[in-house]
Amino acid sequence: MQSLVRRFPRQAAALQRLQHRWFTRLFGTSALPSGDVAAPAAPRRRGMRIVIALGALAFYAGFAVWAVRGWDVAALASVTIHPGWLILAMAVHGSGYAVAVALRRDVMAWLGYPLRWLEHQSVYAYSDLAAKLPGIFLGYLSRIMLYGRLGVTPAIAGAAILLEVVSIGCAGAVLCLALIPFVPALAPFVSWPVLVAILAACIGLTHPRLLGMLAARIPGQQALADTLRQLSWRALARLIAGQTLVAGIGGLCLFGVVASVVGHGAASIATLLYVWAFTLVWSLLLAWLPIDLGLRHGPLLIAFAALYPAPIVVVITVVWRIWVNVVELSWALLAVAATLALGQRPPAEESP
Repeated sequence: MQSLVRRFPRQAAALQRLQHRWFTRLFGTSALPSGDVAAPAAPRRRGMRIVIALGALAFYAGFAVWAVRGWDVAALASVTIHPGWLILAMAVHGSGYAVAVALRRDVMAWLGYPLRWLEHQSVYAYSDLAAKLPGIFLGYLSRIMLYGRLGVTPAIAGAAILLEVVSIGCAGAVLCLALIPFVPALAPFVSWPVLVAILAACIGLTHPRLLGMLAARIPGQQALADTLRQLSWRALARLIAGQTLVAGIGGLCLFGVVASVVGHGAASIATLLYVWAFTLVWSLLLAWLPIDLGLRHGPLLIAFAALYPAPIVVVITVVWRIWVNVVELSWALLAVAATLALGQRPPAEESP
């Protein structure tokens, strides 16, 4: 993953400057020691970014046209936000979040870095905020940088990210396949052979020998390669099972948010679980993009458009985004409080 910094130097430098502001205000020091990120170089792969931007523009423009054409003011008259469902969704999310952080702790322990749950939670919370800049790539890069402050090498952090991303893809595919019998109306959109192929590819990518072979190609990472080869299938299966549980909890959170707008009678648990699971699979397919401009959540908008009138879709989307931001900011505040309470404030002389 260290090559990501060299591949996208401008994004890395921008993230470093942003983290410097955050950490200087919170902890009196930068997020990274000086010189950890290379200076900006000439733009590369500009064509890819233009294609992504145009694709995002076309998608959102099409959604806006659909919303305007189907706009019905009368539909908004029946909308009543039920805060109880939002609070319940936050409580459910807390359990999934705790499991997700525990899984990350297990993976890091397998790779030789047994860190505390709160340390992982801090990295999780801060990197989630960085992913809003936009694009999940900045979240990954931020995670590598933040783990670096805990003594984790970039290669180890990158291996943990790879295991997490692939296991989440496996979890999404497993959940989709399990729910196909309960959502016959949505099954034609993604045929089960495609899901099986994605699941098989993800399982193949988690093979310890393949992971070890990839790590061995990184100069100076023979120890990491040996560690990855020693991973057991039982441990990886436990990781995938845990991520499947987290994915199911995420789907229940989506149900709670939708139910807060349309009522629980109009919100199908099976349908929304399937939509959320497929969104995770779709996110895996876009994980290689440096930025995605929100395209990872495209399946959510498409599913909402197929299930509800345009005004309701807009309200659900706005409530969902607000809810997600409130939850992530809450976890970030917890991370700040935990960091200060545990006395992890770096000494002032370490500031660049």
